[in-house]
Amino acid sequence: MVTPLRRPRGPLWPRLDLADRAVIQMSDGGTYGPFTVASGPQGIPGNQGDPGPQGQQGNNGSDGAPGQQGPPGPQGNPGEVSSADLTNALGSTSANTNAVGLIAYAPSDPPTAADWQVLADKVNELIAALRR
Repeated sequence: MVTPLRRPRGPLWPRLDLADRAVIQMSDGGTYGPFTVASGPQGIPGNQGDPGPQGQQGNNGSDGAPGQQGPPGPQGNPGEVSSADLTNALGSTSANTNAVGLIAYAPSDPPTAADWQVLADKVNELIAALRR
């Protein structure tokens, strides 16, 4: 019968170091024992065993601090439109709606479905002119 290792008591214990000695207690469970045996220095380590299976994925850690801003990028190519061209184009966009006439219409009171249709047609004409 082998019993679990227990720390021996007595005056010899301080001179024993479990880091480089093996301590064994034996008993037959009845008449003989327990006997405590302390051996010499630890033996040579055995060969490396096979690697164990892959462990489970751990939790993600917290994000680190943000990095520094990178350097500015290179200057892009100039656009195809000059400032003068843009100013001229914007100045003439109002003329796109010149073909849409004013509403010269007086709806009845209360308005009828035909009155609403005249208004809807004029709005659609204006939208079409603005899209050109």
